[in-house]
Amino acid sequence: MALKKKIEYANLKIDVLVKNKIDSLKGRTTYSQWFDDIIDYVIMNGIDPKNYRTLPPALTITKTITETFKTLSDRLENAIKIIRSIETTKIDPMLHTIESIASGTQRDDIGPEEMQVFEMVKMNEQLQKENSEMNQIITNLKSTKLSDRKELAAIVDDLISEQHISVDNSGNYIITKEYKKLLIEKIRG
Repeated sequence: MALKKKIEYANLKIDVLVKNKIDSLKGRTTYSQWFDDIIDYVIMNGIDPKNYRTLPPALTITKTITETFKTLSDRLENAIKIIRSIETTKIDPMLHTIESIASGTQRDDIGPEEMQVFEMVKMNEQLQKENSEMNQIITNLKSTKLSDRKELAAIVDDLISEQHISVDNSGNYIITKEYKKLLIEKIRG
């Protein structure tokens, strides 16, 4: 630390009000130390004493951060309001409809979207029932004798050759529900 050379000023003119402010702010420190601290503070914070109406950089940054935080907070609150609105207008009614379908009760106040869900659930139940019937038929066919299987294969081949049935890329036949029922009736005989 360099030695500070003190220069004595015999005459430094300041206003009485300013001297009173300085005396109340400096406390027990010397005028020299207090002015040195003030100058260091001004330099460190980038304050321009000639243009004291502008905010120093530290305060400008703090103000910007505060404003940005408020804007982000407002936007977050708006997003939450939108999500809650979607939840109450879309998700809750669908959830209640699915719960009522699962419990076996049907409500009268369901709208078109809930009705579609209801129809999908009913269709799913019907397809599961048909699937279990087909699995039962497959199980019965697997338990039949080999000679009966050959006879069944001939019946199926006759039915398939009678109609125009399309075939997919894997060689599997694509048949309609009506034709499937006819095929099952003929096999059952």
